[in-house]
Amino acid sequence: MTDGKVMNFYESRRLAGSLIAIILILGTVQIFHYEPALPAKVATHFNGQGKVNGWMSRKAFIIYSIGMYYFMGGLFFISGWVIPKLPSGLINIPNRLYWMHPARREQAIDALLHYLYWIGVITLLYLLILTQMTIEVNLNHSNQLNSHFWMVTSAYLIGLVYLGWKLYRHFKPVSLS
Repeated sequence: MTDGKVMNFYESRRLAGSLIAIILILGTVQIFHYEPALPAKVATHFNGQGKVNGWMSRKAFIIYSIGMYYFMGGLFFISGWVIPKLPSGLINIPNRLYWMHPARREQAIDALLHYLYWIGVITLLYLLILTQMTIEVNLNHSNQLNSHFWMVTSAYLIGLVYLGWKLYRHFKPVSLS
């Protein structure tokens, strides 16, 4: 923020990008910190009631977890490079003809990436929490997922709906009256 003004989309996107990087580092530390304590066969899949019903080797869990973090983080970071280069016809936003006009395109791309990066933050945070819940099941030799799973999932979904609503509202049809 500068001079007491509200953070603009570019500054907010930079903050979100920094948070994505921090969450990726935390996820990597999380995995390698707990790796020695995990059993050889790691519970990794749970049914609707939170009971374990799928396993993988410790090595597969480590590779899968790190791969998922960096795949998801990479998607969000790469989008910041790819989306501005896309032809306007490939960018699907409400009222595209208005927002993709050359005079407004840069502003529209900034706003789109702002929301996309924040979706990346909450998605990676959700993965970090789910991975921690999975690790705890294995460290506690439990066969039941933490009861907070549905609360965390609900919070994530509410966050997605909120950001989606804000994104839609930003690009809502412009009244010409």
